[in-house]
Amino acid sequence: MGFYYFIIYAMKKLSKLLSRLSKMGLTQEEREVFKTLDLYVEGFFPQTVSILTRLDKLGNKDMKNLLDIRLKKDDGFNLFNMFFRSRDDAWMAQYLAYYYEHNQYTDGQFKATEEKKEKLPLHAVEKYVKFTTKYKALRDEFEQNIVRSYISNWVTYIREDDFYCKGERKKAMVQSENFDHLFRYNVVSAMQFLNIPDENIQAGLERYNNYWRETAMLLSFKNHFKKIFGKEYDFENQDFDLKNYEYKWMIVRNSEYYDQHKDAVNKYGKVNLAMKMPKSKVAEMYRDVLNFEEYFKYTQKQINSENEISYEIE
Repeated sequence: MGFYYFIIYAMKKLSKLLSRLSKMGLTQEEREVFKTLDLYVEGFFPQTVSILTRLDKLGNKDMKNLLDIRLKKDDGFNLFNMFFRSRDDAWMAQYLAYYYEHNQYTDGQFKATEEKKEKLPLHAVEKYVKFTTKYKALRDEFEQNIVRSYISNWVTYIREDDFYCKGERKKAMVQSENFDHLFRYNVVSAMQFLNIPDENIQAGLERYNNYWRETAMLLSFKNHFKKIFGKEYDFENQDFDLKNYEYKWMIVRNSEYYDQHKDAVNKYGKVNLAMKMPKSKVAEMYRDVLNFEEYFKYTQKQINSENEISYEIE
């Protein structure tokens, strides 16, 4: 019985596929090309390790060289160019055709080959790139992996240059009480430089928020604490009042983040407990944070005043 339902399901899927191909107005030749490319496109887009490595090398290129690539002065088929031209359908179709000609699928792997292969008709490859959901899904995944890899490289090499942000600027950002805001803005700007559409930038930031968001917020809190209290914050060794202050500060920060990026969080990420908290409760916590800081400033003035009096008596 189960096999029967499987056959019915497979026939329905095939029927939908054939219907979609028919609507595209494909010839028999083009349908065969689509079938071939459905296999080869699985190895076409680089995986995370390759992206990480190339992004690191991209940081060694000067800005003039990067701008030349971005402005399409280099048409070579390589990953550096793919970073900038993943949305250039005509160029990507040529690259996919080139990839097919220079790679052979054997034993479940794609391997470079010197074997002379018959070229695929470019018009068919262009249609494949323009219309197929499989290609588009893999391209989206590739672009989101660029976002994830850039974040990973940034965090790993936090004081070193990358292709978009120099080490001196990173150092200044890391010391800011708004580091989380600046970091997100920097990632968006860097990815826009690579011509990645905003939808996949937001998807990458939210789907891989565990790579950066809480860490960035905690660093912002640490910097804020140092500015207000004049000393370093030790996350492991604080009394109840300070841990409660940290907790409420982070609740407010998460709530603010959700207000600013609600659409992206809802669509691509996860809404945490702080983001779900009623605004009245968040406002109450914000008042508590401000009151705690004011109380600290007051007590410090009192202590300083008493020290001055003591000094005068002596």
